[in-house]
This record gives sequence, C-alpha cells and structure tokens, in this order.
Amino acid sequence: MDTLQLIHSLQRLTGQQKKLLFSQDGSCVYDYQHYRFLTISGHAIQSLQDVKSPNVLLSPVNQAILCSLAFIPKPKTCLVLGSGGGAFERCLSTYDDKLIISSVEASEAIIDIAKRFFAFPAHIQTVCQTAENYFFCHSSKQYTFDMIFCDIFDNETHPTCLFDKNYYLQVRNNLSAQGVFSINLLNDNEKDVIDILLLIRQVFQYSAIMVVPGCNN
Repeated sequence: MDTLQLIHSLQRLTGQQKKLLFSQDGSCVYDYQHYRFLTISGHAIQSLQDVKSPNVLLSPVNQAILCSLAFIPKPKTCLVLGSGGGAFERCLSTYDDKLIISSVEASEAIIDIAKRFFAFPAHIQTVCQTAENYFFCHSSKQYTFDMIFCDIFDNETHPTCLFDKNYYLQVRNNLSAQGVFSINLLNDNEKDVIDILLLIRQVFQYSAIMVVPGCNN
C-alpha cells in the first residue's frame, strides 16, 4: 500500500476501528496499527506519523516540499512556517544534526499536541505566532534562512497573508543569497492559486510548480 492509499484508508476508518488518544476543540489524535494521525475539524488528516519510524516523512505533499534540498543540499538554517505535527522538524533533525531549525505555529494547542503525541524534537523551540507576525517581529538582515517552508492554512483555505505581496517580500528578505522558499497551496480555487503565483513571480526571479499526483496540492 502506498502512502496515498494509506491516507485514504485512514480517512475511511470508523470510530471503532481507530483508537482516540486525544480530543479537544475539534482537534483529534488517533492511533491505527502503528500509525498516528491528527485531524482538525473534520476527516482531513493534518499530520501523519509511523510511530515505529517517526522521522520518516510520509505525506506526499511534505515530500514534495522537501525537494527543496535538490537546490540547496547542505542548508545550514531552515524556517518552518506552520509546523503542525512537526513532520519537517523530525525529518530534518535526522537529515543533518547540525541544521538549525526554527519552527513557527499559530496554534498553541497544536504545538502542545506535537510535543505530546508526535515526538516533536525537544531541542527545537516553536514560536507561537502567525507567519506574517513572525516576520514582523523577527525580521533581521543579520540572520537569514537557507530554506523556508510555508505550510499554513486557515482551516482548509489559504490565509489572507498569502494574497499580500509584502508577505513574499518579507520571505525574500529573510532568505540567504542562495535560499529556497517552498509553499504548499491547495488547488480548490484556480483563481486563488493564480493570484498567489503571480505575486510570487513578482518577488522571486525563479519559480517552479510541482503538482502532487493524487492530491489537491
């Protein structure tokens, strides 16, 4: 069974087939066999982990974002915007133990869930802020990132900051000279995606689009 089939199978599980570990304000953590997953306000899986191999990146979307390493294979610094269950933080910590990872998540509840249930690396401190507020408060030309991953959503829609050119200018200002910015977009609304891509191309000299087969990303 490939990962997409696994995700679809997990989404179809009934309450009796999966074990509920945690539930609060619409956020639920479940176990099924050796898989642990997080849902928020519905059936869509927001984070997925193999508890036997917690550092393996399972999500095809996350794997696509990690293709950034093809452009900068030995990054020294990485910023994760929208850390969720901490999949990138776990994976990158094993990729290079010298890599300095900064983590940003808007929800204090999700930060707590990642630490309690998803083996979030203890040495990484997560800042509880929205992505745009993080740049406003922490923007510094003295410290830049080789990779910036952006995986932020407002429920299951794009947040308003992704439609603001200033947001991408802040991203660019916080990238190193050879830095790479990777963003996850939903393909539900073609106009929204086009509007976002046009803003990105106004700010960055080069861009590439990757469609994840079987996903709406």
